[in-house]
Amino acid sequence: MTCRLRLMRKAIWLVVLVGCASDPAAPAPGTPTLPPPPAPLPTPTNAACTSTVSLTPDGTLIASQNVTVNVDQQGLALCLHLDATALTRAHFMASMPAQPSTTSSFSTALLDASGQLIVDGWDVTVGQTDPQTSAHLEWSPPAGQVTDVRLWIQTRVGVAATAVSVGLFDPLE
Repeated sequence: MTCRLRLMRKAIWLVVLVGCASDPAAPAPGTPTLPPPPAPLPTPTNAACTSTVSLTPDGTLIASQNVTVNVDQQGLALCLHLDATALTRAHFMASMPAQPSTTSSFSTALLDASGQLIVDGWDVTVGQTDPQTSAHLEWSPPAGQVTDVRLWIQTRVGVAATAVSVGLFDPLE
């Protein structure tokens, strides 16, 4: 029985390795191609905070705030003080208004207090005929603790003013 398990494990690893090493087939002519992924965000380890937002859920188990910022391609940091001491489960969310497009005008990332990346944001698109896309980011901070983080925001092109909605809440309430 042990020999059979070893053979099965080896066979699985072989399938995984062959699958990882193979090249994907080229798309058929006339097949629409996806746009290239956004450029990676810089790691702003010493970026000063444009503003600071404290989120402390109370008896409603949710705290949210809207912040208006002027952003360019160099980006900015929004410092966040996430007080999840009253929560047994915690979830953080940041989003920007949707725009008519399949790609948001903004890139986001969440950094810890030392500037290390916690999570990159992503685009959320709704609709096929008239798509609306917004920059979005979610993360589950440690519940029962206070965590200081920086939300990094930058435009993909040019300068723009936007509202950023941030919230800290119990995801099951």
